[in-house]
Amino acid sequence: MLSGIPGAAEYYRQFRRFPHNARLLLASTFLGSLSVGTFAVGYNLYLVELGVPGERLGYLVGAGSLASALAAIPAALLARRIGLKRLILWAAAALAVGTTLQILPWTYFTLLAGNTLGGVGGVMWAVALMPLLAASTNDAGRPYLFTLSALIFLGVTLAGNVLAGYAPSALAEAVGTNLDFGYLGVLGVTSLVSGLGLLPLLFLRHEQAVQLPPREDLRLALRERALLLKLLSIHGLIAFGAGMVIPFLNVYFVKSLGMAEEQFGLLAGAGVATRAALTVLGPLLAVRIGMARTVGATQMASIPLLLVLGFAPGLGLAAFAYLARGAIMNMAQPLRSALYMESVTEHLRAGFNSLLLVGWGVAWAAGAAIGGGLLERELHGVQFGITAGLYLLASAGLLRLFPGDVRGSGNEAPDQEEKVPGR
Repeated sequence: MLSGIPGAAEYYRQFRRFPHNARLLLASTFLGSLSVGTFAVGYNLYLVELGVPGERLGYLVGAGSLASALAAIPAALLARRIGLKRLILWAAAALAVGTTLQILPWTYFTLLAGNTLGGVGGVMWAVALMPLLAASTNDAGRPYLFTLSALIFLGVTLAGNVLAGYAPSALAEAVGTNLDFGYLGVLGVTSLVSGLGLLPLLFLRHEQAVQLPPREDLRLALRERALLLKLLSIHGLIAFGAGMVIPFLNVYFVKSLGMAEEQFGLLAGAGVATRAALTVLGPLLAVRIGMARTVGATQMASIPLLLVLGFAPGLGLAAFAYLARGAIMNMAQPLRSALYMESVTEHLRAGFNSLLLVGWGVAWAAGAAIGGGLLERELHGVQFGITAGLYLLASAGLLRLFPGDVRGSGNEAPDQEEKVPGR
């Protein structure tokens, strides 16, 4: 039954070896991802229906990212004190209140507060999740766990994309009200469903707080900090470029290219499906050429398609570029996360992850603020051109940082001295 799917037997073999925590984390991902898909398609369009202009839309997008950046280091310090499991539960409370404020259109400032609090809750969750995933299996199984987690996320997100494309207008028509109410209803219901994703996390067996590195590891920690600075620069270039374009693709297609909301929901869903199809191949490719080379090569291959997307003369070509670019750019994203977690020792992972989140949040917020202004002025070529240049620099930097990367997902991890690349 699985013989027709590339690498399916190896995925199944690795899944059977996953311990208790790994399976709970996958279950949480399955339950908690629906609202991500609906928000990705519907939230900006909901704000546009409320009359929020493009520049203010950029500030809202940037507020969540900036809040994530500012909260990342405190979240890592909190993880050291209370443990990763409690941190995730605290994140749930922040996300619940933040989402409520984010979708109820009381004032622009309550929307801003909701995005800010949602960013804080999101980064608390992210600080805990990656180290939990990394600690839940061994080196051979880690790329498969990260990839399966991403595939589940993508599959449920696909359902959310399609739902957000069709359900708001159907709900508004059925009730006989404005489209903004339809978006409000869909976003609210899917947020409640996604809240169930916290239930499996209550049963995690990981209560260990993240410890500070012992004194004898000082030299190693300093070397890892030097690596982190390089990774932060690469990560920040990607984030800044992505922030300029990615949050506004729904508005770009619907308002600038004239695509119907329902059509974009299907397009976004198809994008998730194509991304999932290629993501399956990531660990298999990494076995042959290494994780860093897989990440760098796929990111570079997506750049011409990004330019086609931004400069396409017609809707059909833009839609094709959207599908192909998203799949190729993101197919190795789980490997990138696994690579980052493997680059340092376990007791430094939460702090490492929090600093990466700081870099991402600040750069994404800055990119979104600029991108919102360019969107308002319909300078789409500038948006896509700058993003393409930043992606090129980041991908080349990653390949240079790991010039001898030949680690595959089936290999044993090298010793820590070998984990510091670019020497």
